[in-house]
Amino acid sequence: MASRSLDHLDCPAQFSVFLAGCGNTHVRNMVVMGASPKLERYSHMCLQRLIEMHYTVIPISSAHDVILGRKVYPTISAVSEKIHTVTIYVSAKRQGTMY
Repeated sequence: MASRSLDHLDCPAQFSVFLAGCGNTHVRNMVVMGASPKLERYSHMCLQRLIEMHYTVIPISSAHDVILGRKVYPTISAVSEKIHTVTIYVSAKRQGTMY
């Protein structure tokens, strides 16, 4: 499968179209770094959309234990499952603490 960039996608609906084009056979376990329970955050919208599309979602956040019924990991290195895709919803300043 050819590499795809999300740079041009500016809303959750376009993100859904991108994911639909990927197909579940290529991407299964998706990490969302900077996951948030706040409904207005893009990370929360992303989690909801991925769950709706039947992906295995792995939220990463040091501030929460559970979001949308999913166990939240404090760092990406704490995840034991194979990771297929990582999406990042944190400032560059905070990214270093999540590895």
